[in-house]
Amino acid sequence: MDIFDINNILWEPFGYKLSYAEAIGASLGLIAVYLAGKQKLLTWPLGIISIVFSFAIFYQVQLYSDMFLHIYFFGMNIYGWYNWRNQNKKKQSVQVLSNSNRIKIGVAILGTAIAWGFLMLNIHLWLPKLFPKPAAFPFFDAYVFAASLFAQWLMARRNIEHWFVWISVDVLAVCIYFIKDIKFISLEYGIFLLISFFGIIEWRKELKAESSSRA
Repeated sequence: MDIFDINNILWEPFGYKLSYAEAIGASLGLIAVYLAGKQKLLTWPLGIISIVFSFAIFYQVQLYSDMFLHIYFFGMNIYGWYNWRNQNKKKQSVQVLSNSNRIKIGVAILGTAIAWGFLMLNIHLWLPKLFPKPAAFPFFDAYVFAASLFAQWLMARRNIEHWFVWISVDVLAVCIYFIKDIKFISLEYGIFLLISFFGIIEWRKELKAESSSRA
């Protein structure tokens, strides 16, 4: 049995065909994001396993931007795992961007999303053997791609702003994945949205504690 094939069904809750790939990928992804909110190192290896399953799912439902995104996620999870482990040894604190850098990152996200969206709009024409079907929601999915690139990078650097970027990703992803009938992953991103608010609260508590200890 190919557990990466979305046609291999694990369970049918309320008539929805939940595949092994979707169940494993989404469940591990939820655990990984929760652990990120608690700043636990285990978030990274669990995230890597989730990424492998998600890559397979997104290819099969023609969300090609998400598929390519998970190649980046794989590399960034290895980097984040290494970086957090070294930072834990050095006891490095949560970081905060300056307002000018926040603006620069916002502009970079939008610019990347537009450029990537045009690429995804035509990828089935340029590479028909690899991508026989047109990309679904190329520009909206491109925003998920672009914002996630920066959110993951900020997360690996322990910048608190990554949570705000993830919130914008989660809101859009919930809608896209629901429409594409990968509803368990849509639910997963809805929970991610709640966890992101929880993460902001937790990381702000740490910032406040660090400020008090330095005072």
